[in-house]
Amino acid sequence: MSFLGDYRDRKPTEVTLERALLIHYVRQLFRRWDFPTEMFVALADSTVSSVGDLVWANSDCEHPFDWIPLPRIDDLVVNLPSKEQFVRTLGFRSMEDVPPEVEARFWDSFDFAFGERAGGVRLIWV
Repeated sequence: MSFLGDYRDRKPTEVTLERALLIHYVRQLFRRWDFPTEMFVALADSTVSSVGDLVWANSDCEHPFDWIPLPRIDDLVVNLPSKEQFVRTLGFRSMEDVPPEVEARFWDSFDFAFGERAGGVRLIWV
């Protein structure tokens, strides 16, 4: 046991996540250059995060996340289009050309698919 707690003995076997939270993350962050490769979601509580918190690999890398399952966001939302697919589907040449209203309509009609397991944990969606 360390001063951070004994998280290895408490690794969850299942976790409940809100679909609306993950959809919100996708809608707000999809345009970022580091989405989805640098964005992870905590599947357990730790000293610096709670279940469902977004963890930024490129800025949160010095915090003690070692003991919790931390899958990438696209391991949770399993049917996310690549940025290239997204732009092509909407008929534009680049992300910068896509108006916010068009992007919002896309996500409003997108049928999000959520994974059943990630990081060795069974996912329960509400």
